[in-house]
Amino acid sequence: MKSTKATPSNSPDSPGGKTALSTADVLRSEQAYEQLKSDIVACVLSPGEALTEKQIEARYGIKKATIRSALARLMQEGLVRRRAASWL
Repeated sequence: MKSTKATPSNSPDSPGGKTALSTADVLRSEQAYEQLKSDIVACVLSPGEALTEKQIEARYGIKKATIRSALARLMQEGLVRRRAASWL
C-alpha cells in the first residue's frame, strides 16, 4: 500500500492550497468517525453530553486533528453540534 505524504499548502501537489492527508491519516479519521458515531447511536455518549476535544482525545486515544475531522463529518450528518468550547 502506497502512502501519500503531506505536502505544504503552497505546493503544486496540494489542490486548493490544502495539505494532503496521508493514507494512514485518512484511515485514522475514518476509524475515529466510526467509533464516535457508534457510541452516539448506541447512547454510550448521552444525548446532549458536552465533550471537549481534550476529553475525546483522552477517552479514545485519538489525536486532536483526527478528532476534528471526525467531528466535522458527524456535524454534517446532524449527530453533533459545535458549542463555544465543546461538542454536543
